[in-house]
Amino acid sequence: MLGSILRLGAANLFAIRRWIRENDRSGIDLLTPAFAEVEAGAGMIIILAAAALTSQPPAVDVQAGRASFLEVLNTFAPQMPRLTPPANRFPGFLWTVCMIAVGFVLLFYRESLPGQ
Repeated sequence: MLGSILRLGAANLFAIRRWIRENDRSGIDLLTPAFAEVEAGAGMIIILAAAALTSQPPAVDVQAGRASFLEVLNTFAPQMPRLTPPANRFPGFLWTVCMIAVGFVLLFYRESLPGQ
């Protein structure tokens, strides 16, 4: 992300230098406003991402929810592969209710769906 901002800034710099050196406004009129807008937006994204990442507590402070060494060892212990699929954990009744809800939405709210 930082590299793309630097490339956009370099493109703006070269367009302005060409305008000063050769009096050629083609790069200034067309590209510079778009490059400046994208550069400002990407810069804001980087600043907000940095703020979000630095506001998280360090992992040392969070003791709850940590796996012990034995739990990690049991999770990664070698096992024979299972040749049967896992049991279906989604109950049939709940599946039926979900399908009825989807049908209701498609029947009564068809005009509000995108692409209709």
